[in-house]
Amino acid sequence: MDTSEQYIKMCDCEEIQNVPMPIEQIPLQTVIRLASGKVVWLPRQDQLQEMITNPGVIGRLYDFYMFVHEDVYFPKGIANKERGLYGDEACHYFDSMEQLWLAFVMKEKHAKVWSGSEWKLS
Repeated sequence: MDTSEQYIKMCDCEEIQNVPMPIEQIPLQTVIRLASGKVVWLPRQDQLQEMITNPGVIGRLYDFYMFVHEDVYFPKGIANKERGLYGDEACHYFDSMEQLWLAFVMKEKHAKVWSGSEWKLS
């Protein structure tokens, strides 16, 4: 479970914090209290995967694969802005599977990308 400062910052957004989920389904070990007193939910990888609505495991895996390997769609000769969200491959941009899945969820559901410090519309 990623509890890094980067992942906490990535999760501290209304799109993730306002996910409709019964409070009893949120394990205490996935909640962290910041120095400011604010409580932030840190979704586990399985919880992030459940947020993707593509029916079936194969569809979800295919979409995730295409997100991780953006270079499949965007050859190296194309300008970076047109090549993809995170350059050649998103998997080299993030430090954990939770960060990578969170970036995928935000792209698929909210059309946002991580700038390194905040979520921006793509």
